[in-house]
Amino acid sequence: MSRCIAWAWAGLVLGVGWLAGAEAGKDGPPPQIGIFALKGMAGPGALQDVWGDLLRSEAVRKELGICPEQLDALRKISHKATEAVRRNFEEMQELRDAAPEVRSRKFAEIAARARSEAEETRGQIERVLRPNQLARLKQLALQLRGVAALEDKEIQEELKLTEEQKRQLKMLRESAVQQMREWWRPGVPMKPEARREKFRALLKEGEAKAMAILTAAQKAQFEEMKGAKFDLSDVRARGGGPPKP
Repeated sequence: MSRCIAWAWAGLVLGVGWLAGAEAGKDGPPPQIGIFALKGMAGPGALQDVWGDLLRSEAVRKELGICPEQLDALRKISHKATEAVRRNFEEMQELRDAAPEVRSRKFAEIAARARSEAEETRGQIERVLRPNQLARLKQLALQLRGVAALEDKEIQEELKLTEEQKRQLKMLRESAVQQMREWWRPGVPMKPEARREKFRALLKEGEAKAMAILTAAQKAQFEEMKGAKFDLSDVRARGGGPPKP
């Protein structure tokens, strides 16, 4: 297994994108269809959802100071997670022609198993990394996810978001997802580049609206939680997290 493939599990087992799912699909289906459905199966609101995307970056590993022994341990973790993702995806593919009630029941079972597997994987990664490495990884995850992280329970608690703020963020995301579904609806004529441009515009608008929901103090705290800025362009180029608007 190549190094890139070994780290590719993150976007599948631990990936929960706010708007990133559609961009990852490029000209394919919208989020929650086919393999992209796996992005939400680890459970919404997971700060760790892009850890693997980050750890497969050599620049990030250097930033964290990952030693050879840690890298070997992380590769073993990723191999196990990759196999779990493959199994879940294959089972989902088998449900394409199943009756709606059967498909719904089986999908729920697969989703529950994926959440359990994701929690296990996160724990394994946490045990491999030193406290300072884990803290920096969380900062980089926030930088990569951006406003998507505002729906993470851990982040909401730290920022002390009100129930109304949580409701507004949820409505904003649902509206964006609905818009993207329209773009991928069968029979909607749209060139690939036009679709990508619309996505980027939607991403930029969504980011501005999400930040506007926060108070000035919450905005400042959110930026502080990201730590020192780090160039994650190579991670984004591989499909980890949304592109910059």
